[in-house]
Amino acid sequence: MSDASRHDRQTQFDVICEENRMRLGRIARFYGKADADDLLQEILLQLWRSLPNFREQCEASTWCFRIALNTAISWSRNRRHRIHTTNVEPSATAAINTTSADQQRRQLDRFLESLSELDRATLIMYLENFNNTEIARTMGVGEGAIRTRLCRIRNRLKQWGQD
Repeated sequence: MSDASRHDRQTQFDVICEENRMRLGRIARFYGKADADDLLQEILLQLWRSLPNFREQCEASTWCFRIALNTAISWSRNRRHRIHTTNVEPSATAAINTTSADQQRRQLDRFLESLSELDRATLIMYLENFNNTEIARTMGVGEGAIRTRLCRIRNRLKQWGQD
């Protein structure tokens, strides 16, 4: 690889990472929890490795999100097989974070954890302001399937809030 193409690749990588910095951090925090920094590094490594294959057939943000989400899901699956975590008492967790925003975030995290991986990925993309077309392309399904999935998730959320 020539110095010029290496520089172009680095510039492209820097732009993609900067434009998606907040989104990548949220994915890493949700899937990585205490190990979010490690997961973020893995996501960035996968983005760097995948960059030569990016053919700009979709938006860079959609491509980036797909790489990040796939990396996070794989990382999460592998981590579950390697490490047996202990459960923290809910009362201990509640004592640590008592602010309303923290409580809302924890409730959202619990709801997301209750979803299947596909529903979770769909909801995360929806919360990241992806439109149905972008979500459908990323997930490899039709827009109708995304509309149906989001409707079911909303209904489940309403039911979940009543429990």
